[in-house]
Amino acid sequence: MRRFASLSSLSSLLGTLLVAGVAQAQAGDPYTAIPKGFDFPADQAKLLAARDAGDVAAMRRHAWSVFAGFTQPAKGGGAIFETWFRGDEVMAWPKPQSVRGPRTLERKF
Repeated sequence: MRRFASLSSLSSLLGTLLVAGVAQAQAGDPYTAIPKGFDFPADQAKLLAARDAGDVAAMRRHAWSVFAGFTQPAKGGGAIFETWFRGDEVMAWPKPQSVRGPRTLERKF
């Protein structure tokens, strides 16, 4: 059951990052969304039904599809997920990126 909670948490995190990224995309940042066809965003009712039924195959299919989506090549090079906010950018709140100036892609590990 713990695995299912982790999947739910990961899905929530991805959703939050996606929404935050959409807001920045409107400001001209290099953010790239997951393209259509990679089961994101998925129908929440279907995901919950798979979880409740213990349908591990369906949950894995969804997770791998989303993974394939955010690892697709981005227009500026690298993978799509590399255009999203890093943890240090997200935790910089409440000082929004727009106050700090234009955002550039940095690969920090």
